[in-house]
Amino acid sequence: ALTKERKAEQVDKLKSALEQSTLVLSFDHSDVSVKNMMEFRRAMKDDTEVMVVKNTLVRRAASETEGWDGLGEVATGTNTWIFVGSDFKSAIKPFKELQKDLKARDIERDFNAGLLEGQKLSPQQLKTVEDLPSKADLIATIARLINQPASKLAFAVKAVPGKVGYAAEALRKKA
Repeated sequence: ALTKERKAEQVDKLKSALEQSTLVLSFDHSDVSVKNMMEFRRAMKDDTEVMVVKNTLVRRAASETEGWDGLGEVATGTNTWIFVGSDFKSAIKPFKELQKDLKARDIERDFNAGLLEGQKLSPQQLKTVEDLPSKADLIATIARLINQPASKLAFAVKAVPGKVGYAAEALRKKA
């Protein structure tokens, strides 16, 4: 059994994770081997934290953290909690790999629950979040879009003096 001090430490850790999270996901970890769970945890990026804690502690932390009250409603059963900062794709991809490994052993797993900035997601909304591009992909797209007009402008500006030069040369030859 956990001591009161240890429980308080875990609640504080959960509150900190919630404050830094944009997305919280959970799945049933029964029948998941220790090896699979370790690989899953190692595959997570820096801004994602995986925890297995008592649901009562999750409910307490959620009630004490502004905007995450809805998490208490879904804290039932045997859960592994995934606290995601900003890069959703980096948290969902390892889960998909875990699903494949489990499916090979005829074990079906999906997310039990998901909350985006404290708002409970429906199964359809969870699928939409799974399909979102990663933060790195979005940054690359934005950089490409920002750079594109600048390179076109540079090409056009460079072409103007050349065209003026050709026109002046043509006029000189005509005269």
